[in-house]
Amino acid sequence: MKTDPTRLYEFGVYISQLATDFTTIQTYIVDECTNKTGFTGALTPLQGAMDLLNSVCAEANKQFAEKMTSLAVGLETSASAYGRIDHESAQHISRAGSGS
Repeated sequence: MKTDPTRLYEFGVYISQLATDFTTIQTYIVDECTNKTGFTGALTPLQGAMDLLNSVCAEANKQFAEKMTSLAVGLETSASAYGRIDHESAQHISRAGSGS
């Protein structure tokens, strides 16, 4: 199996960008999904439920973003290690081939 360090690093960057999308999702949840505007009269008791739903979604989004960020860092770190190992191996092979 061959690992392409550049591709692995690019995938890590992509995952990192996805992790930032959870902030956008949370903003949408607050602005649109759990917005309590108009919850008056008979709907007033539902305001607490919207607050609870908002906090549950916020925590889930936070955890997802942390996991995605951790995955991205791991991929980028692995890509760096693979690249370093490939470079060092090529140097060893080159030296061995030249008799040095």
